[in-house]
Amino acid sequence: MPQILVDGLSKRFCVAVRDPGVLGALRGIVRRRMREVSALDRVSFKLEAGELLGLMHLDGGTLVLTELGGAYAEANILARKELIAGRILRLPIISWIYDTLQRDDTHSTARSYFLDHLTGEFGDRAEKQLETAIRWGRHAELFAYNDDSGELYLED
Repeated sequence: MPQILVDGLSKRFCVAVRDPGVLGALRGIVRRRMREVSALDRVSFKLEAGELLGLMHLDGGTLVLTELGGAYAEANILARKELIAGRILRLPIISWIYDTLQRDDTHSTARSYFLDHLTGEFGDRAEKQLETAIRWGRHAELFAYNDDSGELYLED
């Protein structure tokens, strides 16, 4: 499941064109000619969760476990959850959710609070961002989510 997906990214910029020699330099001062240069042209890529968390990377089409990925593969379920919790707390959205829940007197906050704030940053992708953060936070047992009430909360 791709966590970061870039599709059709392009970057173009303009550069000055100068004819060779002193005469070319003088012409460039009087009448600057520009041409467009393409740095990126419709580049697409995806970054998988394992890469994002530093558990693995691709090397020439071969999946390679990092040292951390090897530790994850050999760990029991509790150790895996702790390892993932430590990694995902480095992600700004999950860290913000966790800190918000810790600061709240009841250690719970409505999902709509987070969605409203994320919509300002991510627009129509806010829902997907929040869903991923909730799923990862629940997996690592950093926080819980009540589907009925729409509340995120810290468990005792």
